[in-house]
Amino acid sequence: MAGVIDRVIFHRPETGYSVVRLAQAGGPPVVLVALLPEPLEGERIGTYAGRARLNDSYWARQDYNQLAVARAQARLDRAVQERNALR
Repeated sequence: MAGVIDRVIFHRPETGYSVVRLAQAGGPPVVLVALLPEPLEGERIGTYAGRARLNDSYWARQDYNQLAVARAQARLDRAVQERNALR
């Protein structure tokens, strides 16, 4: 099954449990219940040769998250150094 997420009906971030409406090429939309880490409207999902196919928006989010983690780690390191300097 493959298509574009037309609407996110429900998503629980803690578990990834999601209910989405999926627009399929050449067919009617279907409601899909799946474990999706972060479903986004307009995101293409599906399988190819039995494996998940990761799209560009997935990799863009991964890059953004990696930078956010690095910035948070740097802030934490600075805060620990400042705290230790006060002791």
